[in-house]
Amino acid sequence: MKNKVLVLGNGIIGTQVKTAATQLGYSVATADIKEKEAMFQVDYYGRVEMFQVDLRDEEQYAEVLHDWKPNIIFNTAGKDQKLGEDAKPLHEMQ
Repeated sequence: MKNKVLVLGNGIIGTQVKTAATQLGYSVATADIKEKEAMFQVDYYGRVEMFQVDLRDEEQYAEVLHDWKPNIIFNTAGKDQKLGEDAKPLHEMQ
């Protein structure tokens, strides 16, 4: 069975995790609040599926898990500066 990796956050760390996972031959998807021009991002190692989602929204996050069905999840998401100073970090969400 091929590993399916979900990388939460597509910043500096998330991009490095995504690159390493694709180099290892894993199927990779990223989920990030930032708008994406296309559902797929093509890089040197292959195709990476992109989900635009607010990870603070449990329903959106559950939908990504249902659609992608990952067996490995890396949480590299952080507080997005565009959300403002009153945004709660993910670890404070209930």
